[in-house]
Amino acid sequence: MATQYVSDRSPNHSRMPPHTRRWLTLAQVVPEVGQLTPSNPHLLTTIESMKISGIGFVYGEWLIEGGPRVLLIDTSTAYLFLNEWKRDLWKTTGISIPAKDNVINETVIFGYLVAWFLGEVRPQDDFILSWSWH
Repeated sequence: MATQYVSDRSPNHSRMPPHTRRWLTLAQVVPEVGQLTPSNPHLLTTIESMKISGIGFVYGEWLIEGGPRVLLIDTSTAYLFLNEWKRDLWKTTGISIPAKDNVINETVIFGYLVAWFLGEVRPQDDFILSWSWH
C-alpha cells in the first residue's frame, strides 16, 4: 500500500505526523525511520531554523515498503511555547483551554507547529511541497 501511496505522489511529498510522549518516543521512532538530510534547501533551512528555537525533528524515509518520506515533529520540545499559543488562541478566537487537558494541549502544540513550519518554509514558484498531516 505504501508503495502505491508513494508512486501516486510527487517526490516532494512527505508525511508529517507528530511524535509525542503520549503516542511515540524518539527511541521508538528512530529505528523505523532511516534518517536523511533533506535535499530540498527550503525544507532544510526551515528545519534548521526551527531546531535553533529548540524544536526537535526526525526527517527521513519510513522503513516500510515504498519508503515514504516523513518529517516527525517532537511536540514535547514545544511545551515552552504552550502558554503563549494558548493566549493567542484565546485572543483570536475566545477559546480557552483547560490547563490539565493533555490531548488538547498536544493538539494546540501540533497545530501551531504546523503553522510555524508552513510560515517558515515559504514555498517559491518553482517549489511545490505536498504533505499529509496526521
